[in-house]
Amino acid sequence: MCGLFFSAGVPFDRARIEIVHHRGPDADGVVEMDWSGRPICLAHKRLAIIDLSDNAKQPAQSTDGRYSLVFNGEIYNFIALAEQLRAAGHFDGPVNDTRVLLAGLVAHGAAFLPQLSGMFAFVFVDNEKQSVIAARDRFGIKPLYYVARRDSLGFGSEIKQLLDWDGVARQGNASAVFDFLQFGVADHSAETFFDGIFQMRPSHFVQLDLSGDIPEVEQKCWYDLSGAVDARAGELTDDNDWHASFRRAVQAHLVSDVLVGSCLSGGLDSSAIVASVSEQQKH
Repeated sequence: MCGLFFSAGVPFDRARIEIVHHRGPDADGVVEMDWSGRPICLAHKRLAIIDLSDNAKQPAQSTDGRYSLVFNGEIYNFIALAEQLRAAGHFDGPVNDTRVLLAGLVAHGAAFLPQLSGMFAFVFVDNEKQSVIAARDRFGIKPLYYVARRDSLGFGSEIKQLLDWDGVARQGNASAVFDFLQFGVADHSAETFFDGIFQMRPSHFVQLDLSGDIPEVEQKCWYDLSGAVDARAGELTDDNDWHASFRRAVQAHLVSDVLVGSCLSGGLDSSAIVASVSEQQKH
C-alpha cells in the first residue's frame, strides 16, 4: 500500500501527500514541473515491498526526464514483462515492478495495461506532450480518486487528499448518499459521497491532453470481466485444473522482498488461502 498524488493547475500543497503518510512510511518523493505556466506535481509515499533499494523510489522518472510515474500496488508478472521489454530494446538496468511499469508505459502507453497482472493504481505523465494516463486494476483493489475543474486536475489515493480542491468547499453528493441509503450500494458508479470528487472505476483508465484547457475526464474500460468469462465458457475443467489455478493465484501474491503475513476473515476461503501459503512456503 502506497500513497500517490498528482496535481495540475494549482500550486503543490505538501499537506495533500502528508495526509496519507500512513500508506507509505518507508520513503517519499516529489517531482514538480511547469507546463506552459501550469504547475504540475507528482508526489508519493512508499511502502517498500518489491526492491527495498532506491532503484524503486518514486516518483519514478525516465533517464531523459521526459516521463514520470507514481504508482500504488504490485505487478506480479514484472519479471516476465521485463524480459519481454528488454528483448524489444525497451528496458535495461535494475528490475523491479515500478521500473518495468514505467518502461512498459513509455513503450506502449495505455495499450500496455492488458499485459499487467496485479493490483495497481497509477498516474503516468509525458512531460513533452503534456499528457497524463491514469488507471486502476481489473477489480479495483487499489483506490484512485480524482477531481477536475476548468483550470485544475487532481488525483489521489484517498478522498481526503482532494477535499476543498481549488477553493471549492466540500459538499455532499445527494444522489450517491440516496443510492447507499435506499439500495445499500456505494461503488456502482464513478460518483462518491462528495460532490465533484470521483473514483476511477475498476478496469478503467483516462488519457488526457493537458497542453490546453483541462479536458472532460472520460473513463475508458480496458478489461471486460464478462468477456473474459465468455471466452472460457466452453472449456472443460476438473478439480485438478481448479486447484492449479488457485495455487498459481496465491503464489502470485507471495512475490515480495519482505515477510508476508495474512489478515483474513477466517472462513473456508480464507483458510484455504492460508493453507496454500503455508504449503508453498515450505518448498
